[in-house]
Amino acid sequence: MKPDERWAVFLQRAVYRFEQWAVRMIGGEGQEEVVGDAPRALTPNEMPPLDVIMVWHTYMLNPRAYYEDCLRKLPGLLQIGSFPLMQLAGKIDPETLLPLPPSEGRVSAFTSFTGQPFDVPINTTSEETVAVFCPNCYQPNATPWITFKGDGFGQRGYGCICEYCRFMFTRESLGVRRFYEDMEKCIVNPDRFFLANTIVDYHSGTPTEPKWSQTLTSIVLGLRHGTTRPAPPEALGQQIGWTMKAVLRQMKFIDKMVSLGFTEQGRWEEDRDTLTRCVVRYHHFLDLMASTPGNFVVPTLDIDLAWHTHQLLCNSYRKLTEIIGLVPDHDDKVSQGPLSDAYDKTAEAWK
Repeated sequence: MKPDERWAVFLQRAVYRFEQWAVRMIGGEGQEEVVGDAPRALTPNEMPPLDVIMVWHTYMLNPRAYYEDCLRKLPGLLQIGSFPLMQLAGKIDPETLLPLPPSEGRVSAFTSFTGQPFDVPINTTSEETVAVFCPNCYQPNATPWITFKGDGFGQRGYGCICEYCRFMFTRESLGVRRFYEDMEKCIVNPDRFFLANTIVDYHSGTPTEPKWSQTLTSIVLGLRHGTTRPAPPEALGQQIGWTMKAVLRQMKFIDKMVSLGFTEQGRWEEDRDTLTRCVVRYHHFLDLMASTPGNFVVPTLDIDLAWHTHQLLCNSYRKLTEIIGLVPDHDDKVSQGPLSDAYDKTAEAWK
């Protein structure tokens, strides 16, 4: 495989491992009573491997989606709150910036809860498989991560014929099935379950009242009075995909940090002024956001670094609504043309 294809497979596996860790070890949907309501810190043995941490970090840099997904499906992460920056720093060798050897308890806990090896799967072979449940009959299929034909679960052309019912399905089929299951829950129990993008207010970044979530969910589903069963999944469209483009976009930002020398050993030991200026400029950037509501403002690289760090402090970040009247979302999906135009306008407003 080409380097970019190997990287894509690595990311697919990292996302899968993150999902297993977040749901099975930290607490997913249906485990609310076990998880409880009290905020808590991540225990030492709950600290995941580096690839899982990478996905978690990227997830948090989409604050509105992350918060809503935690409310809907990941109550365990909601209770943990902020990204464990100090704990993570203690797991990294300050000389080499490589992960320190994990404790036996940490390895055992991750493996027993997730069913995954603790070691990061840097290389993937065609013998390595993942259990994929058929969207038609729900039976598990042992599916290779990669194949020579390019239709493995971690590859772009993924496709599988169920060994039980012979149903042919793709990643889009799995996405439709997942949406269908969410929709069915919303219909059966509308007071508890809500569709994505119906819980968190787009402007304020805070949860809406349940009645508005119920109304939005009904609109999305196209429900009518007396409807008791959901529509067939094929009626919902076929392009409900799953991707890790967010991680790929984040790698570009990290590459810029590396090129500036920001990740070099000892870079900040005697230069705290640069970081202080980053924070001060970020505060001014927040003021600009608050004074120009509705405008798309684009930060410089140093401001973006401070912004990223603040988003990892989830509870603190959500309190921005009390200070500037909103919780800014972090949209890194904008194409280059509109991004450049918005940057020029931001620079003019900054003056």
